[in-house]
Amino acid sequence: MKSKTTINLIESIGLTKTFKKIFNYFSIFTIVLGSTFGTFNTANAAAITLNATTAAGPGTMKTAGGDVAMAVDGTDTLNIVSFATTLTLADDAANQIFGAITGTTGTLTLTTAEDSHASSQTVASYVGVDGDVQITTAGDQDHTVIFTGDVSTGAITGIITIDGDAGDATATLVQVGGDITGVVKMDKNSGTATLELTGTNATINQSVDGLGDAEGRLKISGAGATMAGKVGTTGTTSLALIDVDATATFADTSEATTYTVDADTTFTGAVLANTAFTVNTSADVTLTAASDLSLATVTTGTVTSSALLTTSDLINTAGKVYLEVKNNEMGAGRYAAGNGAELHVGKAFVSGDVIYLGDDANGGATDFHAGSKIYLPSNFSNGETLKMTDAGAWDATSGDAATAAAAITVTLQDTALVDYTATAAIGDTDIVITAANKTTSAIATELKTTSNNATAALQLMTAMDANDTTGDTAAYTAFHNALNAQSGLSATEDTAIINQASPQTDLITGSSVAAQAVTGSIQGIMSNRMASLRSGDAYFGTGVAAGGMSAQSGFIQVFGSTAEQKKHESWFRNSSWF
Repeated sequence: MKSKTTINLIESIGLTKTFKKIFNYFSIFTIVLGSTFGTFNTANAAAITLNATTAAGPGTMKTAGGDVAMAVDGTDTLNIVSFATTLTLADDAANQIFGAITGTTGTLTLTTAEDSHASSQTVASYVGVDGDVQITTAGDQDHTVIFTGDVSTGAITGIITIDGDAGDATATLVQVGGDITGVVKMDKNSGTATLELTGTNATINQSVDGLGDAEGRLKISGAGATMAGKVGTTGTTSLALIDVDATATFADTSEATTYTVDADTTFTGAVLANTAFTVNTSADVTLTAASDLSLATVTTGTVTSSALLTTSDLINTAGKVYLEVKNNEMGAGRYAAGNGAELHVGKAFVSGDVIYLGDDANGGATDFHAGSKIYLPSNFSNGETLKMTDAGAWDATSGDAATAAAAITVTLQDTALVDYTATAAIGDTDIVITAANKTTSAIATELKTTSNNATAALQLMTAMDANDTTGDTAAYTAFHNALNAQSGLSATEDTAIINQASPQTDLITGSSVAAQAVTGSIQGIMSNRMASLRSGDAYFGTGVAAGGMSAQSGFIQVFGSTAEQKKHESWFRNSSWF
């Protein structure tokens, strides 16, 4: 069999080193060429400064040196000074990218005449001194303007206007990746006008309004956003939609037709939802001012209201609702809880308060799913009452006040110390929830502890109640969470807290037994030894082991006891002791 050998002609004639050198030369040439073109590109980047009003940009920019064209690849920068400037994207043109734009008092206009396809104009940033920004959709296709950095008119009186298309139902979207300074006004016209805050930790420093009621949309997609000014509440200028998809804070009042909140959000100012307020995800929403949410729906998230809450209906599908003040108003509607829903009543309630008032036109007993829960404050104890009120007497479609009370009782979450029961007679408008302390034997059985510890538990509850709103409120909160297995605590935490907070009765008992034994021993010794010192009638010699002690003799015995205490881990403030 013949064998074949592959011959490398390049190596065989000694050209290997030569080819390597050639390839190296090509590599160096490529690097030099790329660097040269990059230098050309940078060198050709223009810093354009206007000297007159410019209405036909970016193709014709008025400068002291004559008309120039502004590049649309992001390389050129522009100073409009105080001159009105318009940058237009023509029909069927490529999307535009502009470098940073600055100015003093001029108005910058970004517009499109695109009728063929959706278009976009991107600007690195805009910073003025006391200028305005106008964004207009003149074509009949969707128009997006993207500011990757800040948009600042330079003054709180500066105006940023977003105009939707006047003749077509197109979308005008303005996305800002940095901070916004200036009053934002939106006019949807025949389409929609949306401002989207995309940057992380970005701030809108002034108000965001519609030019009329239900005009414009505000969308939050960058985490840590802050709306420092009013949103939709300067007169009749509400927004159509506030859509929160990333963590946000509204520092002032807000108003919109609809709110959709899908991320942790704090509303410091009053919220007015004219149609609906929906929490669709596991968002944690905090309302610190009296608010009206209209139709409020909590799907799986949390709503905490520390001020008066008004709704037309509060539908808690499987979320958590925390009410911190009394007389919350459900209007002509009601509170309805689905399977897994939780209602938490705050510690500021006092006996006799009404949790909420409504006029239920839809349900009654069926509003309270057996799988839902109502948690009452741990300072609500023996003989105290709270109320739920329905002007319709709880008899809309499912029974009466008595059946509604029975359904509510099923949802009330008793603690190891207190039982809760809801009662009402047929025709009553008030359902009364009454607290009753459990007996010490019942508490001991439930907590698997001693009756002494159960007694101590009731005393501890009294002490904690005194610190619910003043004093050591942190201790009260820890106690409440332990009783209700909240804030990540387990169902056995109530036993742990009671055992740790109760007196150490086993040590006391051991000391008492030891003391009794020592006392008896001392008495026997003393009676025996003292007999040797007696004489005459006082001497009782028979049956007494006097031991023959003399008057100069003495007797002493030292007694003591020891005890060992195990280390305890504290339920409060992560301390430990022996």
